[in-house]
Amino acid sequence: METKASSKEGRFSPEVERALRQAGWYEGRIVPESQLEQWYAFKYECVPGYHRITPAALTVLREFGGLFIEQDAPGVTCYRESFRIDPLATLGLKESVWGAFEWLIEDSLFPLGVTGGSQDDIIAISGCGKVFLISNLGTLHLAGLTFTHALNSQIVGYMSLPMYFEHYDRKWSEAAQVQAAVNQLYSD
Repeated sequence: METKASSKEGRFSPEVERALRQAGWYEGRIVPESQLEQWYAFKYECVPGYHRITPAALTVLREFGGLFIEQDAPGVTCYRESFRIDPLATLGLKESVWGAFEWLIEDSLFPLGVTGGSQDDIIAISGCGKVFLISNLGTLHLAGLTFTHALNSQIVGYMSLPMYFEHYDRKWSEAAQVQAAVNQLYSD
């Protein structure tokens, strides 16, 4: 039987680690290669040319793939809702919307999973590791600068920040800096 050692110092708060463990996560967890291949193959077959798995997505899926974090409670700055890390849960994503967001952020995106019970938001990770929420209304929100940051924010209930693009000239707003400052205030 595998030992389930505690997470590295400072990686997750006790509350976040508790929620992850309830979902089946443990330090050193590795999703079987066959499952990773299934996710990759299925997404590629469904939408050829889109959703190419990136090293950042593979790293996340290798440790957290298949987890369902069940929660339904008030959070620090927003309501906490359940979410699933499973690319197959993102079926039905419109290619045109996806491509537009990739163009705007100047990076590739890979779908990691969904929030809520009925595909409320799609959780996506960029090639450089930023995590976004794409709403069913077609808006893009920054959930975290890293997956660990986004995971902590989702479980504790920090609001993701909407991304604004001035005249579609590919310039980010100051959202990433604001989010980091807000999260720092609440983590102290």
